[in-house]
Amino acid sequence: MRSEIIITQNPDEYINELKQSVKICKIYKDDEFLLDDAKSIMQNAYLIEEYDKYFVLSYKDYSIQAQNYMLKLLEEPPAKVYFKILVSSKNILLPTIKSRLISRKLDSYKNDFEIKIDLKNMNYLDIANYNIDKANLSDFISALIKQCYKNNIKLSKDLLEEFYKCYELSKVNSNSKIITSRLLLGIMRERS
Repeated sequence: MRSEIIITQNPDEYINELKQSVKICKIYKDDEFLLDDAKSIMQNAYLIEEYDKYFVLSYKDYSIQAQNYMLKLLEEPPAKVYFKILVSSKNILLPTIKSRLISRKLDSYKNDFEIKIDLKNMNYLDIANYNIDKANLSDFISALIKQCYKNNIKLSKDLLEEFYKCYELSKVNSNSKIITSRLLLGIMRERS
């Protein structure tokens, strides 16, 4: 195992598996990765250990300042030091961080989100009244595209690209009403 970016919707599951397979695993977990966190990691990284040492960073958001502080450490880590940076989307990280580490996506996440709109018969009023909270937006988008295929609604290349863009936007705290409306209107247009 080497340093890498792990794209996962279930970071706790990955952390539990890693803890069972390595001797030293330091976990840093919170809502936002800040400069103080980066400084703490830097200090601990240079402590000499007999075994490989893994630093797991599991944050919902990573501040630009803290990421920049970590660049040199990620590029040239001390011997026997490895990093696992857990993210829900690779776009959360700076391009300079992404260029220094390989990425791996874990597919263990199961989406049980239920679409509560009839895609074949929806109208403008249905779309206007349909609400999804921000916490469930990415699950909604994933489930929506699956529902389109189940209902034999053919999606154009442009609409598929729109799904991808909206999915990425859902990870950066975008307006859920605008995103759901854009996608549902796109489906309504494709359907006719």
